[in-house]
Amino acid sequence: LLDLADPGHPIALGRHRSAIAIAISPDGQWVASGNWHGNEGVKVWQTSTRQMVKSIPMGTVTLSWSPDGRWLSVSGATGSNESQDQVLEAGSWTVRYASGIQESAGHSAFSPDSRTVAFISEGGRNIRLHEVGRFRQLATFEARSSSHALWLSFSPDGNRLAAQEYRQGIQIWDLARLREELKTRGLD
Repeated sequence: LLDLADPGHPIALGRHRSAIAIAISPDGQWVASGNWHGNEGVKVWQTSTRQMVKSIPMGTVTLSWSPDGRWLSVSGATGSNESQDQVLEAGSWTVRYASGIQESAGHSAFSPDSRTVAFISEGGRNIRLHEVGRFRQLATFEARSSSHALWLSFSPDGNRLAAQEYRQGIQIWDLARLREELKTRGLD
């Protein structure tokens, strides 16, 4: 790791063969790394002690931290044809949410207020929104039939969710407008 305020003194955390994903917690206290094909799974490191504090047997992963640094989302392969989304609580590393086994898991993203998490699922065909804390599913959005979602991001105000699609562009859901429409139907 390089501290941009002091780039002359890199921090070595340890070895992680074939690491393809890295995510640093917003406060810089934790670093998660994941590798290709599950050789060494996911490792979580504490930067102050330079110690690995958690290992998760999962390969081909994507990692993301909630903006408040309380949650780490890990999505990836758990077996030969099995994938799963997990959300772990930082510090205790307790799995607070685990999706059912699915054909493939994908990227996840947290809303700016850390109250909602979105997961790509069903091989990129669906995006699921969950309330963080109780991990209650709020909604499922379908990607266009000819595309597969690869990457998710919330707008800075949390009112829109964008999905980058494989060779198709970007699909955007106006969450504030959808919620207003649901309110008028008594479904908020």
